[in-house]
Amino acid sequence: MLFTVECATCAKRMSVPEELYEKRVRGRAALLACRGCGSKIRLDGTAGGPPPKVTGGTWLENVPEPAVEEEPQDLGGDGGARPIARIGRYALFQQFAAGGMATVHFGRLDGAGGFQRVVAIKRLLPQLVMNEDFTQMLLKEARLAARVRNPNVVPTVDVVASKGDVLLVLEYVHGESLSALCRTQARERRSHIPLDVAVGVMQGVLQGLDAVHEATDEQGRPLGLVHRDVSPPNVIVGADGHTRVLDFGIAKALEHIEDSNPTRVKGKAGYMSPEQIRGERLTQRSDVFSAGIILWELLATRRLFMADTETERMQKILDGNYPSPSRYRTELSAALDAVAMRALALAPEQRFASCHEFMVALEQAAPGASSRRIAEWVNDLAAENLALRARMVAAVEAWTSGAPDLPLNSTPFAAEAAVLMTPPPPGATNPPPSVHPPALAPFPSLPPPPAVPNFKEASAARFAPLVVGAVIVAGIVATYVALR
Repeated sequence: MLFTVECATCAKRMSVPEELYEKRVRGRAALLACRGCGSKIRLDGTAGGPPPKVTGGTWLENVPEPAVEEEPQDLGGDGGARPIARIGRYALFQQFAAGGMATVHFGRLDGAGGFQRVVAIKRLLPQLVMNEDFTQMLLKEARLAARVRNPNVVPTVDVVASKGDVLLVLEYVHGESLSALCRTQARERRSHIPLDVAVGVMQGVLQGLDAVHEATDEQGRPLGLVHRDVSPPNVIVGADGHTRVLDFGIAKALEHIEDSNPTRVKGKAGYMSPEQIRGERLTQRSDVFSAGIILWELLATRRLFMADTETERMQKILDGNYPSPSRYRTELSAALDAVAMRALALAPEQRFASCHEFMVALEQAAPGASSRRIAEWVNDLAAENLALRARMVAAVEAWTSGAPDLPLNSTPFAAEAAVLMTPPPPGATNPPPSVHPPALAPFPSLPPPPAVPNFKEASAARFAPLVVGAVIVAGIVATYVALR
């Protein structure tokens, strides 16, 4: 009997024979490496007998044996605690997300003295790495993205291009995507997102976008960045209750290589502004529109633009006349309704001029939840996924390569080195160690200060002869006058 799994990333099918399943999977978590794209499919055999619970793929039933092409590869029972690649200072571990551009992996940065840091690594798909124009554009955008420093933006830690691989190293955020949280709230809980949580999450999104728009270069000049792909999958709500935006600049790189195909949708069709669909120049107001769609969906707990095809979805955006969120949630205030609809104005000049202005209006319309309250919401909805990732992070941190840690070597400063290297005088002996510092030698006596001259006495001594002479002359003149 064969257990067949289809990879969620590349749709390649792989099989696990029953004998191997009993030996390596039953009662534990194991990984099946996809030979098509290199991603990892997690088989959880702890729930009991087959079929196993699958993460990163789909378990297929009643698949005929001729359809099975591959034998299992690297079935590790350590839950993915072994790296699949080593690139520079980074160890690349199990994949935990995927998209049309890259696979996202746990990673670890190893430094000197046993320093370690768990990171998230985006590994570009091979077909994109082979496109030099895209790679160069992406690296340029990554350099600009590094200029954005804000707690509501996932920072780019490093960019690595080596041996046919391009890695974007991001700070690892322990949390869940906003899209996954909204799906869980709507499908499993069948209830609206708490209003204060929706407003609080949206405030974090707007703060992050405002930081992107206001970023400057080294000379303080505006960079004029536009996200271009504002959507729930590109928003991470951390288990700490803080909302973060990611993936800005990547959409621009994708557009750079897709201009030759005008029929291809460049971005997520359900979150694009009208001017983006028309292929016009994008400004901050385009991101305001996309953020307005997110706010509408958080308030109504449903998709704004529902359609069977992407073309129909984009046409609905271009048509305008969108319903207000209060149509689906009657307790919304008129002020909050007005904020959402102004962000969704069809004409860019009628929207908020910036995400900062959008955020101020939202704060005045309704109070947002605290980070503690948002953290409780995230940990309640995504408890299982967060626990799984926490175990993976612990496994990544605990993995050891067996190689010794890099030593920490240091040298004294120049002035300190000169003192340390001065030889002792001849005949000098080292003093015995003492817990008390040695007595300080007295300062040498200073010479007496020079005498200050007395200018009054000096003047009298200089003019004394002149006075005597004047007196004598005066006496002679007086005697001569008397004799006449």
